[in-house]
Amino acid sequence: MIDVSQWFRQFEIPGVDVESLMENSRKDWEALQQSMQKAASGWQTLAEKQNELMQAAIRDWQNDLAESVGRSPEENMRRFRERMEKGITEMRELAEMVTQSQAEAGEILRKRFEENIKRLTGG
Repeated sequence: MIDVSQWFRQFEIPGVDVESLMENSRKDWEALQQSMQKAASGWQTLAEKQNELMQAAIRDWQNDLAESVGRSPEENMRRFRERMEKGITEMRELAEMVTQSQAEAGEILRKRFEENIKRLTGG
């Protein structure tokens, strides 16, 4: 593997701190990696939750269908409406999970960006 810092040193550019440049680059890549890991973890959790909710919805639907014989149409509609409301609530929860995961991944990158701005402006 090529040692990039050695490669830069051969040019001996005045005023360029190669070690600092390499350290900042490493931190940038590390922040990007952490952000990607956070996002991937969020998507995995989302997929698991979707699978769990789908299985529960199918079970509930099968149970309701089996029990619907002999019930009044009003009762069947009430149960259908409850299932729909539950589904909407669960969809909202999934959307909130995605939003939270993306916010956490973005926060990692935002913090690193701010560190770079402070470093460049001497702040």
